[in-house]
Amino acid sequence: MTLTFQEAAQILKISPATVRNWLKAGVLKSTQLLHVKETKKNISSGVLNKLQRGANKHQSRKIHVHAELLSNKSNVTALAPLIEKYGKQKRELLLAVYLRQLVATGLVKYKSGKLVIGARLSAELSEWNISHQSPAFMRMYQSIHSLKADFSDNLLSYLHQSVNETAAKQNLGAYYTPASAVKKALKILDRPGRVCDPCCGSGNFLVEAYRQMKLENWPAAELSVFGYDCDPLAVLTARANLTLVSEGRVNVLKAIQQRDFLLNQPVEEFEYIVTNPPWGSYPSVSQTGRLQKQFSLKKTKDSFSFFLLASLQSMKRNAYGNFILPQAFMNVSAHAEIRRYLFSNCTVHSIEILSEKFSGVMTKSILISLQNKRPSTEHEVLIKSDVHCRVMNEEVLISKDCILPLHNDNTSLKVVREIESLSKCTLKGQSSWGLGLVTGNNEKFLFADPAKGRSPVLTGAQVFRFKQPISQLYCHSDISQFQQAAPLEVYRQSKKLIYRFIAKELVFAIDTKGSLTLNSANVLIPQSKKYSCEFICGLFNSKLAQYYFTKKYSSIKVLRSHLETFPLPPYDEELFVQIEKNVLKLRNSFDQQTADRIDSLIVKAYRLSKASEEAILNYEINRAFNP
Repeated sequence: MTLTFQEAAQILKISPATVRNWLKAGVLKSTQLLHVKETKKNISSGVLNKLQRGANKHQSRKIHVHAELLSNKSNVTALAPLIEKYGKQKRELLLAVYLRQLVATGLVKYKSGKLVIGARLSAELSEWNISHQSPAFMRMYQSIHSLKADFSDNLLSYLHQSVNETAAKQNLGAYYTPASAVKKALKILDRPGRVCDPCCGSGNFLVEAYRQMKLENWPAAELSVFGYDCDPLAVLTARANLTLVSEGRVNVLKAIQQRDFLLNQPVEEFEYIVTNPPWGSYPSVSQTGRLQKQFSLKKTKDSFSFFLLASLQSMKRNAYGNFILPQAFMNVSAHAEIRRYLFSNCTVHSIEILSEKFSGVMTKSILISLQNKRPSTEHEVLIKSDVHCRVMNEEVLISKDCILPLHNDNTSLKVVREIESLSKCTLKGQSSWGLGLVTGNNEKFLFADPAKGRSPVLTGAQVFRFKQPISQLYCHSDISQFQQAAPLEVYRQSKKLIYRFIAKELVFAIDTKGSLTLNSANVLIPQSKKYSCEFICGLFNSKLAQYYFTKKYSSIKVLRSHLETFPLPPYDEELFVQIEKNVLKLRNSFDQQTADRIDSLIVKAYRLSKASEEAILNYEINRAFNP
C-alpha cells in the first residue's frame, strides 16, 4: 500500500516536506506503508536518531525536570530519587505522592502501615485502577511517606510534567503554563459563572480558578469548574489537584472528565473558557477533514485553531474567553483563516504579548481576550506589549491575511498604515525565489578548500548589507544529491540578491559570482524593469524597510511572504537611478554617509508625511549587519 506524503508524515510525526527530504536522502526507502512503519520502528528503537535532537523531538524519550513548577525548590532534590527509581511507573508514582498529600491534609489516614480511605474519596481513587493496598504499592508509598518534602507544594503537576517524555508532550502539543500566566489569564473572572478549561492538563487553570472563586466568596464555587482532557493520566492528576485545593468538596469525577473536546463537545455552555490549547500538534488527516467541514474552514490544520472554534461553540452568548496562543497567531499567513474568523465573529478586546517563558518552548506566546459576540463597526482591539496601541477591528479585516501589529505604539502603527496606503505594487508575480541548500549532512558535504567538482557556497553569516558576499566554504557542484535545492539556474544567475533567512532585520547583498547558498541564505531575483536588483537591495537594506519589517512582523525569520507583499514605492525613474548609483558605491566600499543618503532617497520615494519621515529616519538599525 502506497501512502501520500501527508499520510506518511502523519505516521512519522514530521512534515510532508521532511518526508520528501528523507526520500531524497535515503532515510526513507519509499512511502510504502511497510517502509514507513519500518522507519518509525527504527526511530523509536534508537537505530535512527533523526528525531532526537533539534526541532524534531517527536520521538525523543528524554525526561525533563521542571523545577519552575515548585514553590519550594528543595523539593527538586527530595523528589529526584523517586523520579529516577519510579519514573517508568508514572501512574503508581503519582498516586503514591497524591495519597501522601491526602495524608498530610488529613483527608486520608495512615495507621499501622495501612491507608484508611473514607467513602468520599474511594470512588475517585478507584479510577486510578491501582490496588493501593498491594504489597508492591505499599512499599513505594512507605518510601514516599517518610520523605522529607513539602507536601503542600505543586508536586503532582511537577511530577506529571517531569516524568512525561519529550515526545509525549510534543505529540500532544502539551506544555505546562507558568503560574504567572495562569493568574493573568484568570483575571477575566469578574462575576460568578461556570469556568471551563477544554484541555486542562494537570488542572492548573482549574485549581487557580477555584482559589479565586473562594477568595471572592462566589456562591456554588464547588459546582463552577469544569475540565476536559484526552490524556487519562492528566485527567487523574487534575482531579487530584482539585481535590487537594478544595479539600474534597468538589465532585471531581463530574467536574473533570476524559474527553476529546474537539470531537466530542459537552452539551453544557459556559460563562468563561480559559485555556492554553495544544500548540504545534495536528489532528490526523481524517480528523482534520472532519473538523474543517464542521467549522466551515478550508486551510486551517493546527489544533489550537480548532480548540478556539470548539470553545466558542461551548461559550454562552456574550461569554468571555482567554486563550494562550503562540505569537505566530498574530502574523503568520498559515493562521490567516482563523484570524479572519475570530475578528469577524467575536469581539476581541485585547491581545497581550506575554513576557513569561514556557519551559521547553522556543516561541513567544500571547494572551488573547475575547467575548462571544459580534464586534461593532467602531470596535478597537488593544495590543499590549512593551508599548500599547489600538487597532480598529475593521482595519484588521480589510488588511491582507488579517495580520496584527507587534511591538507597536500608535505612532508606528500609523506609519505602517501610511506606507501601505501609498503603495499599489509588490514583488508578487514579478520575481523569482530560491531556498538555500539543505545537504542533510554538512560534515560530509561541506569543505574548507576548493577542488575539482566543488563550488563556493555562502551561509547567512557571510551576508552583509550591500557588499558582495565572500565564501569560506565549498560543496559538491552536483546539488541533485542534497535534501533541498532550488533549480541550479537560480543560483547561477549573473546577478541576484542573497538575504539572511534568520535575522531580526533585513540583510541583503548583490551576488554576481553565481554562488550557491546554504539554507541560512535565500535567493531573490527581481524580474521587473522598473524595480532592479540594485534598487531592491537599497530598499530592503534601508531604514524604512527595517522599520516596516520589525513593526509589522517582529519575526526572527525573513519569509518569502514578508518580502513578496512588501509595499513598493511608486516608480520614479530619476529617483530610482540615484538610489541604484549609491547602492553600487556601497558594493565596493561601505560608508555610512552613502547609506544615509539611500535612506533619505527611499523615504522620499514613498512621499510620506513629515511625521512619518522623521519617525523612520530617526529609527536605529543594527549596524552589526553593515560590512
